[in-house]
Amino acid sequence: MRKAVWTRMFLISFLLPAVGWATACTAHLHMYPVSGPVAAEVPPPVFPAKISLHFAAARGSISMTLAGGETFAGTWKMQTPGPVNPSSPSDLSASWDKVYGHGFFTAHVLGNRNCGISQMTGSQGTPLVVQICGSPDTKAVARDGKGNIYKLTVG
Repeated sequence: MRKAVWTRMFLISFLLPAVGWATACTAHLHMYPVSGPVAAEVPPPVFPAKISLHFAAARGSISMTLAGGETFAGTWKMQTPGPVNPSSPSDLSASWDKVYGHGFFTAHVLGNRNCGISQMTGSQGTPLVVQICGSPDTKAVARDGKGNIYKLTVG
């Protein structure tokens, strides 16, 4: 009887927090405007963002505040690699190349199995698409409905 109680206490005290730590984390991001009206401001603003990663579920939450105090909150999910539809609102191929250089999307994002995407609408009605790709290092871009393209960095 005593052994069963001790085993239960061990599981609750040590293993469950360890499993939670191994399967989820939160990161603070910075969003730098690269192109568009916000990038033309002097000095260009830097916007805070936050993302939570739930590895076992291959999804998480994401939130940020952009120009004019517009807030965005939503979820992201792993993206299935496949053909790109340039007319799709979620297509960020041109944004990747704008931020990281010509051909970056084709060389590093297209077909990458370690990419996640989020499509949100802000508190003032602005659409925002964010795409995050990892392996070997994590990079991310975003595009809003006002013509702004952002580079996201961890930090």
